[in-house]
Amino acid sequence: MKQLTEQEQKILIAGEAAQALLNNPDIASAINELSESLANSILNTPPEDSKKREVLYNVHFGLRELVGILNQRVQLKQNIEAQMVEEENE
Repeated sequence: MKQLTEQEQKILIAGEAAQALLNNPDIASAINELSESLANSILNTPPEDSKKREVLYNVHFGLRELVGILNQRVQLKQNIEAQMVEEENE
């Protein structure tokens, strides 16, 4: 079995932590609730209040980016795990 590099070990640990967060129903619910609230606030902002709408959009974008980073960490972890299985089968 291949010895993991320090970087691969860090990726696996980060991926496990990210997966735990994304799989936590309370965290997932809070993310979805915040996302929905921000989207509704954006839609209900008066047309003349573009500054507020822009701030809300940026917060919503930041939230989506955070979820994307967590998903990316999970994917990297899964890629390393798949490589480990593949190398074991060779």
